[in-house]
Amino acid sequence: MRNSSKFLSNVKFRIITNGFVSFGFLILFLSASLAAQVAVIPSAPRYNIQVLPGSTRQINVNITGGSLNTVNWSVLSTTGGASATFTTPAAADVSAVNAGLPTVQVNIGPGTGNCTIPQPASAMGKYAVTSTATVTVEAQSVDDPTKSGTFLFNICAKTTTVMIAPAYQQAFMGQHRTLQSWVSGDTDETGTWSIVAEPSGGDGVLADTTNRDTDFVATVTGRYTLEYTSNSNPLKSATAIVYVSPNPMPAYVATPNKTEPRECYVDPAFTGGDYEVGAGKEYPSLESTPAANSLRPGSIIRVWNTDTTGTNPSTYHEYYQIASTGTPTQPMILCGVPDSLGNLPVIDGSNATGQAGISTDPQRVRELSRYGQADMAEVRPTATGNAARPGHRM
Repeated sequence: MRNSSKFLSNVKFRIITNGFVSFGFLILFLSASLAAQVAVIPSAPRYNIQVLPGSTRQINVNITGGSLNTVNWSVLSTTGGASATFTTPAAADVSAVNAGLPTVQVNIGPGTGNCTIPQPASAMGKYAVTSTATVTVEAQSVDDPTKSGTFLFNICAKTTTVMIAPAYQQAFMGQHRTLQSWVSGDTDETGTWSIVAEPSGGDGVLADTTNRDTDFVATVTGRYTLEYTSNSNPLKSATAIVYVSPNPMPAYVATPNKTEPRECYVDPAFTGGDYEVGAGKEYPSLESTPAANSLRPGSIIRVWNTDTTGTNPSTYHEYYQIASTGTPTQPMILCGVPDSLGNLPVIDGSNATGQAGISTDPQRVRELSRYGQADMAEVRPTATGNAARPGHRM
């Protein structure tokens, strides 16, 4: 700009109209100089943008050196049958946006492709994603139409996966249990719940069959298998088990620890061990049970509150970590058996001991393997750790 001003100061040129000096030439020259400095910088990831057919993605550019700072959005090119439209506060599903904001929503069409990473695994950090179907979106500066930025969308095939949590849980007769579903790798997360297996004479009921979460209840003892099936791809589904024990719901609505009653029963379908822990039981302590890494899937460790006064629950000053892995149908369970009033046992990390090789890191005291569950009154780490909430489910 200094060079331009110097150049102009040496130009002996002016237009006098009605006694006024016009600097139109100077203004035009400065405008052209400013336009030359406009930059359109896409906020795009290093490996471009991977999307599913039918999905939406918001993108934006950073504009510098302009005055209007608006953008003409358009689909510059497509491959493999892919397509896209735009949505702005003023219009939806349009093919182009003129003089729009630097931010826009891109709507990917139904055409799909296959995404691959052609480089070997050793190229980690230096790889590129390619697809048989792509969309290239252009953001063109209104201040200087010669300046633009682009976004490359790789359209990937759906990889529909269905999950349910929890994969296994227990209930008293007539106790309601909730389950939650997830559908990933798909733009359609909807599905349908159903009961695909139940014991003879089973009376399981689902509160609804179309929401992502559902409520289940039954009064007949046995295993109930619930399934959630993707609407987008009916070949994709997941199952979960609710085991209804022969025990009725306790008389108390909540335990003295302010938690809901939780069943802790030996499911007859378990193929692992049944480890009863407490005074007068086969194992007086958690430490005396078989090594944690030797437990088989389908094992249950029941820790008893053997106190009969209702005021001093059995407390176990121990560390314990389940080092084995369960399965959705054969989980690893560590649970507390309460007294008649609902008082659960306590695991206290102060002055605690544990099996050989166990970690004493307070942050790992409540460690539990995948497909496992734990229900205790309290799990108290050492003074350096944060105590768990009563009834915390690990």
